[in-house]
Amino acid sequence: MSKGERALALARAIPAEDAQVERLTERYLELRRQVFRDAVDTLIELGQIAADVHRRLGRAYAGWLARVGTTYGSARNYAALAGLAAEQPEIVQGWKELGPTKLYRIAFLPKPTRKKVLRPHLREDLTRATDAEFAQIVEPHFVRKRKVTPEMRAHGLYMKVQAWTEALRKSKVAGVVDSRRKADLLAGLDALERAIERIRRDLR
Repeated sequence: MSKGERALALARAIPAEDAQVERLTERYLELRRQVFRDAVDTLIELGQIAADVHRRLGRAYAGWLARVGTTYGSARNYAALAGLAAEQPEIVQGWKELGPTKLYRIAFLPKPTRKKVLRPHLREDLTRATDAEFAQIVEPHFVRKRKVTPEMRAHGLYMKVQAWTEALRKSKVAGVVDSRRKADLLAGLDALERAIERIRRDLR
């Protein structure tokens, strides 16, 4: 039995005649929809800001992400959601109850295929689907991108290195007295140095 089937079986086990449970359930679902609506609006604004900063800073964008404590992947999701809101606002406004994670997936779909997934008669099924189940629903609609080249991988690593460098530069560990903490950190730094040396050899 799948996770979705187990959840459905548990839902059916709840006595339908319990009116109080029904009222509480409706209120719970309404509050969750409200949370999703508010979260989506906030993330759209974050995405607009991130995209604007990226345009202004270029390669220095990674350092800005480290400064604001946001990963590149998260910022990419926010920007994609902001792009969806600008490109097809009716999707965002009409499907906020899906929540951010599902809407990220919709944002990364090619524009012509988005409404093929978001069919009104499937609204309840799409809303109730777990994020993993929704990913399976969306997967067939993705267009495979061109093959990732070594140059593309190198650029992605460069962006990460910029963020890591900024984070390490700001780190302060003076005064640490816990010997185990020190040992763990030193071991991690040794492993990082070995990884860096391997990349240096590959680049020579």
